[in-house]
Amino acid sequence: MIKYMPSRTDKNIIEGQTKIRSLLADDFELVPYSAHPRSRTKVDEEVRKKQLENDAFLQDMELKRTTLNRLFIFLACETILVFSFALCQGTGWLNFSLEEWSFKLVVTATLIQITFMLQVAVKHLFPQRK
Repeated sequence: MIKYMPSRTDKNIIEGQTKIRSLLADDFELVPYSAHPRSRTKVDEEVRKKQLENDAFLQDMELKRTTLNRLFIFLACETILVFSFALCQGTGWLNFSLEEWSFKLVVTATLIQITFMLQVAVKHLFPQRK
């Protein structure tokens, strides 16, 4: 299992949370809690809202990281398998023999599949921002 390692982005998010708290606190008049409980509640609600957004962002990044790792492992195994077919076909090792047209079809179809899987992964995991 791949363990989560904090990245530079995560540190920036934590720093951002601290900045958000300080900015929100600056926007409201700092008075004793008993004097203005509603103002303090608004600050708490805004901070909580931003924390939830940041938590959702971190969870999304972790999910994308896990998905990409699994995809690349699968594609690497598939590529190794196809190229081992090519090696066995070329050397005749283990009495492996496919007809030429079927061998070309297997190799071409696998390479096309790998290309499109990577394209779909990049398109859906990392959408372009408008």
